[in-house]
Amino acid sequence: MGIYLLGYQRLAFPYFILHDHIHSENVLKNYQAILSNIYLSLSPAVDALVTCSSYMHDVGMSLPVSRINELKISIQEIKSDAPELGKELAKYQRFVKEGVVSLPEEYDERHFTSLPKDVADFIRLIHPWVSAKYLTSDQGFRKVLAEEIGCPEAGHCKPLRESFLWALARLVKLHSSKIDLKTQPKEVEVGDDRVELAVLAAALRFADSLDISRKRAKHAFDLWKRLVEDKPSQLKHWIFKWNISRVDVLLGRVSVEVTPSEDQDEEIAKVIGVAVFELGHNVAEDYNSYLEIVKKPLQFYIRMPDAGEVAVDIEELKHCYKTIEDRRSLHGGDVVSRMLEELRRLFEQESPSQQPDLLDLLASALYRREKLSNIVGELRGLSCVERLCQKIYTGGT
Repeated sequence: MGIYLLGYQRLAFPYFILHDHIHSENVLKNYQAILSNIYLSLSPAVDALVTCSSYMHDVGMSLPVSRINELKISIQEIKSDAPELGKELAKYQRFVKEGVVSLPEEYDERHFTSLPKDVADFIRLIHPWVSAKYLTSDQGFRKVLAEEIGCPEAGHCKPLRESFLWALARLVKLHSSKIDLKTQPKEVEVGDDRVELAVLAAALRFADSLDISRKRAKHAFDLWKRLVEDKPSQLKHWIFKWNISRVDVLLGRVSVEVTPSEDQDEEIAKVIGVAVFELGHNVAEDYNSYLEIVKKPLQFYIRMPDAGEVAVDIEELKHCYKTIEDRRSLHGGDVVSRMLEELRRLFEQESPSQQPDLLDLLASALYRREKLSNIVGELRGLSCVERLCQKIYTGGT
């Protein structure tokens, strides 16, 4: 069912990185590998929760607007679960009526392609709660589960089904990084089993964040020209992933392989984007959340084609990303300054509040294959980026 519904994600959110069945399959593979670092085996209840949450956690980004409205998502519930979202939710008051989500009906399933940016951004923000509510809806996954499993009148499967649905919905909701897992119940009952829900939620978030290889960007070619022209802020979410050939989650380690390059500047640009943006930004936060709950660290490695692996410090990459993110303006009229100013104008056409950083500029240069040496040189002027390059190209010495 999840595979069928997720097929609609790309219609509604063509510029967002994939949240479809391909993504779900990647998440499940990562999820199982991560849990093998925690458990020797999975109980039937945990195994079912892992599989279902992998396929259903993003279903909230695949439902028509009219269906989301029918679910009557409570804004107060979202604020209660994730207090820090209060200010962000306030930006979307026009999509709330009487305390519940109420999206414009003109964007229902008859007009379900390429939603306006504000509608798409709001759905993306609340989609964990939409997914959870859909799972327990009488016309959603609850109905499907009842039809598939059935329940004889004299049987005892209904309590098991209800406890499983509740745990699944909670797990799916907890994949939002805005919810503090330390405030959530550590264990829940599913039938006769005790399930460590906080551990599963932390592992799901981590597995989700690790889907950063080109498998998740495999349908990008028909979009990239439009991304560059219409949604330049989304380009780095696609192009750095496209330059990761694979991600392997193993016992005690995560290995990320960068695709080969004939040009040295292009290779260094890929390494910087993969290490600083994908690991330091997209993975680091959810890995830290996982570490807080599970307390079993993993070592991260970057692997170059036909070369050995080099261990990297994900906390250092996180700080490096922050350093680059804060450096959104350059002094002087050199080549990089002019390029950043030109990109800034494109970002403002997408949204007046959008401001590019050097990683956006790096993504744009990788796409255009021009002036990479200038941007790589600018980035290597930052001590954290230079340390990364020295580590990669000297084998960690």
